[in-house]
Amino acid sequence: SQRPQTGYAALGLDKYPAQRFKIIVAYDGTDFKGWQRQSGTKLSTVQGEIEKAFFAVLRRNITISGCSRTDTGVHARGQVFTCDIPWPSNRSSDLLRALRDRLPPSILPRSLTPVHFNFSSKQSVAKLYKYYINEGLRSSPFSTRYVYTMGKHKNRLNLDKMRKAASYLEGIHNFSRFGVLENEIEKRSPIKVFNR
Repeated sequence: SQRPQTGYAALGLDKYPAQRFKIIVAYDGTDFKGWQRQSGTKLSTVQGEIEKAFFAVLRRNITISGCSRTDTGVHARGQVFTCDIPWPSNRSSDLLRALRDRLPPSILPRSLTPVHFNFSSKQSVAKLYKYYINEGLRSSPFSTRYVYTMGKHKNRLNLDKMRKAASYLEGIHNFSRFGVLENEIEKRSPIKVFNR
C-alpha cells in the first residue's frame, strides 16, 4: 500500500518553485537575547522564534536573513528580513496570518511581500535609534520597558553637552577597525553616514 504523504508534500507545497519574500517585523526585544539565532544554545532570539514559526507552518527548516542584528533587549518597529520558500505568491496573506498565529505576542510580522531574487534585506539599511529617558523617580508601568528612568541619580541630563557630544558622530565615518567580517556575505562597506 502507498504510504501517506507527510510534511511538505502533504501541504502540497512541493509543486511550487521557490519564491523570495520580504517580511517587515516589529518586536519587543525585552525577553530576547538579540536578533540572531544562537546555535547550540537554548537562548531565545527573534530570528530563532521566527524560524520556529516557519517550521510549524511549513514543516520544513527555513533560514531567514535579517537586514542587521540587534542586541539583547533592543526593540524594532520595522526590521526587514527575507526568506526563500516554495509558496504561491498570490497567497501571501495566508502565510502572513499563519506566521502571526504561531509567534509569541511580542513578535508581529507586519507585512509579507513577494520580491525578486535580486532583493537583499542587507542592501539598503538605514537605522533610526530612539532613546527615551525619564528624569523622574518612576516611569508609567505602560512604558517602563521602553524608557530609561534616572530615578535617584543626583546629576540631571545636560542637554547642551549631549548635543555637542552627538555632533561629533554626524557625518561619514569608517568603522573597519571596529569589527571582523565573518564571511563573504557579510562584507558590507564599513563606511557609514550618521545623520541628525
